[in-house]
Amino acid sequence: MSSSINLDLDALTTAIKDSMKSKLASDWVFIVPAEVIILKDGDEAIALDGETKSEIIRSTDHSSVFQEAITVASQKGGGRIIVLPGWYTLLSTINIDFSKIVIEGYSYGHDLFFTNDDNYYGLTNKYPVVLSAVGIDAIKIGATNLVFGIAIKNLAITGSDTESVQDDSVYSEGAGISILKGQCIRIENVHVTRKYQGIYMSAGFETYDDVIDIVFLENLMFSYNVYGINQGGWVTHVRGRNIFGYLNQRSLIKVNPQYDWILENIFSNADSWNATNPRDTPIYIGTRRHVEIRNVQVHGAKGTTLCPVPLMWFDLNAVTEGNTEADVVVNRAVLAETQADAIRVDGTGGTLIVKNIRAGTSYMGGGGTISGQIVYNYSSAIRVILVDGKVSCGQPVPWVGEVKARNLYVIRSGGEGWTEKSGVATITAGATSVTVNHGLYDVPSKVLITPLEQPEGKLWVANRTATSFDIITDVAPSVDLPIAWFAKV
Repeated sequence: MSSSINLDLDALTTAIKDSMKSKLASDWVFIVPAEVIILKDGDEAIALDGETKSEIIRSTDHSSVFQEAITVASQKGGGRIIVLPGWYTLLSTINIDFSKIVIEGYSYGHDLFFTNDDNYYGLTNKYPVVLSAVGIDAIKIGATNLVFGIAIKNLAITGSDTESVQDDSVYSEGAGISILKGQCIRIENVHVTRKYQGIYMSAGFETYDDVIDIVFLENLMFSYNVYGINQGGWVTHVRGRNIFGYLNQRSLIKVNPQYDWILENIFSNADSWNATNPRDTPIYIGTRRHVEIRNVQVHGAKGTTLCPVPLMWFDLNAVTEGNTEADVVVNRAVLAETQADAIRVDGTGGTLIVKNIRAGTSYMGGGGTISGQIVYNYSSAIRVILVDGKVSCGQPVPWVGEVKARNLYVIRSGGEGWTEKSGVATITAGATSVTVNHGLYDVPSKVLITPLEQPEGKLWVANRTATSFDIITDVAPSVDLPIAWFAKV
């Protein structure tokens, strides 16, 4: 005899998660593998030995509990410090000056997520582990020693001591995570809010024991900070992926990479809303060597108020050793909603290449408006190349300075059309000219023609305007004469 059991898997999963949530924090220490486990017990934080489950330290000073946990983990040769759910108030900075230390929030297996919904603002609704650090750096890596193999994962950091809704301008001094010296560092699944800087990287210059090298930044959210990611000094080999910004006052990303940075999947929404320095843009890159950015969206409007500064700024300053040239490649960019320019460029030498660009088209509250130019290139030593896309701006001239554009559809004050176009026109038998409506956004600077049959006389181009040009012959053909043409602004 057989029987069947019908299970509502969704309901079962929910019941299991609810049961897990209801457990006391101390119940979890027996199933979480770690060198040290930190948990809350009322107002106190407790650090337990991950193997013996014996108590290491208990205190209302949560910072001292984290610091002792790092010391104990380092004495074991490094390892994981698991932080169980709770709101931890830091009265002093957590310093990581030992190698091979991982601080990891435990999430009950839940996925971490971000939301800007005003009705769902509480960090503890989104992250099981929250570190509150008012007026100080929450975590500092490599303050006294060059450290290796550091990871910060699965937690939120706030500069506020409350979860109540606050004004957009409220923040406290210090960084969420400050990195001074280190190699092989990973920051993953972290949300920093209401700090002066979300992540601050500042190293020395080209000495082995005073650098930041090999950094992975992944699945990060920065909101209501002054700066999201801020960097100076010798910081190399950085990979940033899935970085979100919302209402950061000056910049989401303001960095000066040395070389070999790749940033991808960057989304900036209403950042730089309180900026006055034109270089405090949602994304600012100042580099001497190579940076690559893939899949970036910058939407500058805060409500219906456009961003007061450019959306992206690149300072390219080439160095002479090894004939190195500063260059930045941006592949797939959506830029919208600014009172200024979409992109500004300056520096002593280099190349900016932007491929697959969509700028100035409607998206959110600001309607997509770019009031200035698509690109303003201040330096004759910088080459800017735009390839493929659709752009719109409020100026008669879409770019200023040395800018080469290919296969772009341009909408600007005074007309619209392509940067370059080609086709075939025919001078009919017995005629001496044909008018070509070229479809460019302005008067073509260059027109090339190639007869596809042997002409009976000379051919030339005349009467170039913003809408058309004429192909003329001095001898009317006896049969139709097809002519291939290529024109560009």
